[in-house]
Amino acid sequence: MSRIIDVFVGTENPAKIIGIEKAFRLIGVPETHTVRVEGLKPQPVGIKEIVYGAVKRAMASYKECVSHDCFAVGLEAGVINISRGYCHSGQVAVIIHEDKYSIGTSLFFPLPDRHCKDLISGRELAEIMASESGLESIRRNIGAIGYYTYGYITRIELSYQAALSALIPFMNKDSFKDLPSVEELEEILKIQ
Repeated sequence: MSRIIDVFVGTENPAKIIGIEKAFRLIGVPETHTVRVEGLKPQPVGIKEIVYGAVKRAMASYKECVSHDCFAVGLEAGVINISRGYCHSGQVAVIIHEDKYSIGTSLFFPLPDRHCKDLISGRELAEIMASESGLESIRRNIGAIGYYTYGYITRIELSYQAALSALIPFMNKDSFKDLPSVEELEEILKIQ
């Protein structure tokens, strides 16, 4: 009989959950448990804010872990300002397992210049995209990338990419023997 591995995910967003589950199925984990996380910025801007959100989500999930085999996942989407008026969007995943952690990212894709100023001033990409696309729940399914790529790449795929890249050290433990300790994540939360 195989052992059951629990995976706790700090989100209730279906697109993120499906992408994370797809990554974990590669290592034989069929489903996840969701954890509600509060107190996050509606629109993270900059890599520090995106990582902070992912860490906060991962740590909230980690508190739900009851076994040593548990995985805790935090996934945060956000916007980075590459240069004046040129923004990209993507996701960062933090995965905690056996008191160690790893960070991974999805691809980051360009956003139309007309949105950059609004995003940097705090307007949510989901709000902008709902207005532009007419899809009120765009954040919970295809996302901005799905809209701009005509569905070739969706938010599910970005979530999968971020989770899978964060899983790499846990899939290949022989090459990644010295992962950082979860205590370092607690320090990140103190900085914000």
